[in-house]
Amino acid sequence: MTNVRLEFKWWDALLALLGALLVVASTMTGLGMTVINVLLIAYAPVAIGTRIYLAIKKRIVFRFFRHRWLVAQAIARVLFVAVWVVYLIVGIPFVMLDDQTRDAAILLLVPPLGIAVLSGFLPNERVLIARNVLTLLVTLFFGVQLVMIYLPADDSVKMSSPLKGDIAIVQGGSSPLVNHHYVFRSQRNALDILVLRNGRAADGDPKKLESYGCFGEELHAPLAGTIVKVVSDRPDMELGTTDKVRIVGNHVVLEVAPERFVLFAHMKHESATVREGDRVETGHVIGQCGNSGNTSAPHLHLQVQNRADFAAPDLMTFPIVFDGDARPLRRNDRRSF
Repeated sequence: MTNVRLEFKWWDALLALLGALLVVASTMTGLGMTVINVLLIAYAPVAIGTRIYLAIKKRIVFRFFRHRWLVAQAIARVLFVAVWVVYLIVGIPFVMLDDQTRDAAILLLVPPLGIAVLSGFLPNERVLIARNVLTLLVTLFFGVQLVMIYLPADDSVKMSSPLKGDIAIVQGGSSPLVNHHYVFRSQRNALDILVLRNGRAADGDPKKLESYGCFGEELHAPLAGTIVKVVSDRPDMELGTTDKVRIVGNHVVLEVAPERFVLFAHMKHESATVREGDRVETGHVIGQCGNSGNTSAPHLHLQVQNRADFAAPDLMTFPIVFDGDARPLRRNDRRSF
C-alpha cells in the first residue's frame, strides 16, 4: 500500500500566501487574467519535469483513486481548470483580437490547462496542504467573481445607445474580471464602447486614429436633459500616449434626472456641438468620439453618475441598460443600432 501522507511545509505555506496575494492584487488591477495565464504557462514545463522525476523515483501514485486526499486534490484541480475556462470564455475581449491572435492564445493555453488536470491524476505520494488550500481558495475567488457578473443590478438607468452602427462593449459588468473600472467606486458601472468597422475595432493601420471605427463617430444624447458641463479643448492623444492628469479628456455631462448625470468621456478635440445650459432631446448630436485623456485607443467611456463633476469625492455610478435589453451591458456584448 502506497504511503500517502498530508504534509504542511513552511515554504509551501509562504509560496501559497504570496500566490494568493498576487491573484487578488492582479485581479483588482485588471491584470488577473494575464498573470494567471503566465503562471499556467510557466507551470506546464515544471509539472512535466516533476512527473518525470517522480516516475524515475517511483513516487507517482497511479491508483490515486484509492486515496481520498489524492482524489480531493485531483477534484480541486479539475474545478480550478473548469472555472478558469469559463472565465476565459467570458472575460477575453474577443473583439480586440484578430483571428491569428485568438488562435495563438488558444494553442498557448490549452496544453497548460490540460497538464494542470493530468498532473492531478499522476500525483506524488505526499499531499502539500498549503498549495491545495490555495487552489481551492483561488477557485472559490474566481467562482464568486463569475457569479457576480450575472447577479441582477439595482438602480440601473435605461437609455438609448449614444453610438450608432455595430457596437461592442470591451469593459463593462459587475466584476473586475470583465470590467477594470469596477474596483473604483467613481467608475464602477462605467462602460467602454467601441464602434466596429467590418467587425473589428480597427480596420486598417492600427497605429492611426482614423482606422478605429469609433474615432469621429457622432455621439447622441441617450436621454433628454440639460448639458451641465462641456470640455472640448483637449488634444486627441497619439496611440501609445495618454493624458494621466486630465483622464476623462474632452467630455460632456448631461443631467437627465436629479442626481443622474451621463458622462461622455474621451471625446474628439473641439467636436462638442452643445454648450452648458443647452436643453437637448434624445438623439441630439452632442459631439464626436475621440481619443483624448487617459485612453489606449479611441472609444467612448460612458457612465451615469450621481454628481456632475467627475472629481467629486462622493461620486458613484449606476448600471446602464440600453433600450431593448433586459440587463446591464457587460464585456463582449455586441449590439446594432
